Amino acid sequence: MNIYAQIFGLIALILLFISYQQKNKQKFLYIQIFANVFYAIQYFLLFALSAMISSIISIIRTVIFHNNEKKGKSNSILLLLFFELIIIIFGIFTYNKIYSVIPIICACLYTFGTWQKNLKTIYIIGIVISFLWGYYNLIVGAYVSIIGSCVELFASTLGLVKIIKYKKQLN
Repeated sequence: MNIYAQIFGLIALILLFISYQQKNKQKFLYIQIFANVFYAIQYFLLFALSAMISSIISIIRTVIFHNNEKKGKSNSILLLLFFELIIIIFGIFTYNKIYSVIPIICACLYTFGTWQKNLKTIYIIGIVISFLWGYYNLIVGAYVSIIGSCVELFASTLGLVKIIKYKKQLN
């Protein structure tokens, strides 16, 4: 077990949980940037290349999406398609075994989620990908990140419930 990878995974896990407690999408995205930095380092230490590349692309994508939204700009469909294509291309190059496509699938789903404006949809996607990441993390030995996948499942569900309750209070 690579203890350094587990430490970086723990830091990413804490940031991930904090991000899912945000009611504001900009704060959510900002914290996600830092979580992905620590995930990229963790996967590098575990030689899980498809997950590392997926995390790096996620950092770049999230920075661009965050900056556009901060400026009041929409993220175009072309930008979405560009990132989806980049994820798939790098996924082809980092393909190792069948399970190495899991980070690529998760990155594509999450790219769509962060591209659109609905935080509720992001939380629903978070629920789906938490199962996929949990399985992947078990295979590559990212043990703290397995806990992270469970926390992400819990945090996404909690975030979704908060959004639903918040919108009901507004009505």
